[in-house]
Amino acid sequence: RIEKYDAEFDIRTDRKTEVVERITVTFLRFGLTMFYRSFPTEGCLYENITAKCEGNDEFRYNVADNPDMDGFFDVNCIGGVEYDKTWTYEISYVMQDSTNAVKDGMIFDATGFGWTVPLNDVTLTFRFPKALESGQYATYIGGYGVEKEESKAPDQAVWSEDRKTLTVHQERLDVVYNRHYGEYAVEGITVEFDYGGNVMNRMRMVLEL
Repeated sequence: RIEKYDAEFDIRTDRKTEVVERITVTFLRFGLTMFYRSFPTEGCLYENITAKCEGNDEFRYNVADNPDMDGFFDVNCIGGVEYDKTWTYEISYVMQDSTNAVKDGMIFDATGFGWTVPLNDVTLTFRFPKALESGQYATYIGGYGVEKEESKAPDQAVWSEDRKTLTVHQERLDVVYNRHYGEYAVEGITVEFDYGGNVMNRMRMVLEL
């Protein structure tokens, strides 16, 4: 069970984003060996991937290709996995948008779409390099591939006074049928923005995992 999911996104003009995820997990079965977080590689490049689990003396992690799906890699969090045990895993990385899909901005599938259990108490914090005004951004919830017109708004989306920090909160993200994958998975939170000028650098840089 995902008790709490927090993530911070520090967005830079070079299209790299420094990300810290904190995922609080309770294990509900015996015989489990690890918790893993999957990341898509399509349109994204990653570097400086690290993980930790405070208070877990048995903790270790590795980064490996997902054994079941091409185009994904996993951060495998191993150690101390026991029935009714609760841990908070902190996963940090630098992610780069390699698509230039938005001319002067980016699109974040911020929570991902592959989760098979609901996410509870979700808080996402986005720090932008320059203030964003109404009409320059959108925040919405839905399954993978859902258009904005078919989506819903999050429970809360609050801007800082200087319009450079957005905090999004959702009490729960539920499992829905995903037409793209033909399976049930958690709906995701998407944030997109476009300054409409020349704020974001369109250079492509190759990063190694």
